[in-house]
Amino acid sequence: MINKKAQEKCLDIVNEFNSNVDIASEDIINLLKSECETYGELLKAIDFLKKGAIWNRSLKESDIDVNLFEKCKKKIIKEMNDLKIIIHS
Repeated sequence: MINKKAQEKCLDIVNEFNSNVDIASEDIINLLKSECETYGELLKAIDFLKKGAIWNRSLKESDIDVNLFEKCKKKIIKEMNDLKIIIHS
């Protein structure tokens, strides 16, 4: 078993990584929002980037890029769900 100090350092690294993922996902979303007109287009753009990352998997051995795009999708869906309902008559 690892000692308490090493365990705490690992948790610090994970927390820093998660913070960086949050920042990166916000940057990606904001960039794509300037290119898309609807949330549907925005989600399709994220899927397109994610598929590109999967196809390039032979160049990498990491799932970090795919998880980053999943984080983007979750944030976009949360934003969509937080919108008020507009009743059209």
